[in-house]
Amino acid sequence: FTDIYAPYGLPNSLPKSFGGFNNELNYGPVTISAFLQFDYGRVLYNNMNRNLSRKGDAQFNSIKWYYENRWQYEGHQTTVPRPYNNAAERGSARGDLASTRYLEDASYIRLKNINLTYNLNGDWLSKVYAKNARISLQANNLHTWTKFTGYDPEYNSQNTGLLPVMRSYFINLQLDF
Repeated sequence: FTDIYAPYGLPNSLPKSFGGFNNELNYGPVTISAFLQFDYGRVLYNNMNRNLSRKGDAQFNSIKWYYENRWQYEGHQTTVPRPYNNAAERGSARGDLASTRYLEDASYIRLKNINLTYNLNGDWLSKVYAKNARISLQANNLHTWTKFTGYDPEYNSQNTGLLPVMRSYFINLQLDF
């Protein structure tokens, strides 16, 4: 598969492989399950970093690190290009021309879900006319392992104007009558 809309010469943003692992362990009345999701070999253009490295305008402020580490003289070794004069730029008035320097490895492993369940038993079940009861604690999106410096490697390359996947926690009580 080839992304016909990708700029010529840029790598494909589709992962080389993706998937997940679901595990469940039972011990007596306790069950714990976890789901790990992964993408491998995905390359994204980190537009958020591009925006943050601009020299400053009404929308975005430059980060001090970019200014202090910018290219300053012939032979200077740095990963930050020299600032541009607005009139000298081609295609942009803010010094933020697109560059392969914003391409990043967006491979990741995410702990998508973990669930701890305890099956309740005892005489009190018959007092409330229940056959079974269980209580569960669930957490979603607990952690993502990645080298990607944008908000979330699961999103598209824009990585701006979005919120990362939020953590959520739930308590569940299930009664079977």
